[in-house]
Amino acid sequence: MKNAEVYFLNQDDPFNTILKQFVIKEFPNNFLTGSSDLIDLISDELISTKCLRYGPKPSPESQVAIRNIIRHYTPTNQPIPFLIPWGSEKPDGSGVDIAEISALKTIYNLNERVKHHYHPGFIFNIRIEDVSAPHLFNEDMQKARDNAELYSSGLVNLIKVFGLDHIIKGIRESTLIDEPTFNSTADSIIPYMEKYLIALFENDMVSAELAFDNLQSQGWKGAISKDTRQYYMDRYTKLYPGMSDINKIKNFADIFQGH
Repeated sequence: MKNAEVYFLNQDDPFNTILKQFVIKEFPNNFLTGSSDLIDLISDELISTKCLRYGPKPSPESQVAIRNIIRHYTPTNQPIPFLIPWGSEKPDGSGVDIAEISALKTIYNLNERVKHHYHPGFIFNIRIEDVSAPHLFNEDMQKARDNAELYSSGLVNLIKVFGLDHIIKGIRESTLIDEPTFNSTADSIIPYMEKYLIALFENDMVSAELAFDNLQSQGWKGAISKDTRQYYMDRYTKLYPGMSDINKIKNFADIFQGH
């Protein structure tokens, strides 16, 4: 059945589609893949399972957006672009280590899995957030700049040393925007972001909708899903057990205003 279509006898069987996708995924070189199957396979590899994914599953709206991007690029036989926001420093101010090596390996392995179904694979654009570091860690802005420089330059060099710069592009935020422009833009968004997140936390949907409208007027796009909010709140609870819910939300807002 080399390069043959996959058929199952009972097309009305509700498990037919699942079985078909399983066979195509497990034997990617043996069967033809239709455009619809290809979109399913790539999006499934990208979203993955909890065995590989650390964090919440993308919201239904995000999954639709992911599939639309895949649908746009696959007919052109081009690599599918992928944007990864990436922090620019660690809590202790250290540089890259085994954690970054593992992260790059995860990205590389994802691309290899996708290439089984779609040979051009992905092109990963890592946006290293070096400009936002002084704004986020404003208790010592110069220290934040120094830490961001150490980490950001180390990550860019690590990508090159591993020979991954043909699929992974380490792009420093400082090559896209300067610090004063970033700070003024972020400062204009933070009050609305805080109001939006607090209203959602308090289940005040009227205030949340108003705050979200104000966010959109500032250029913000896309809602923040409940799973994402809960994920960040749980992380703060684990890392900072004495922090109040309001301060957790304020920290959450500080992180998201830069996105």
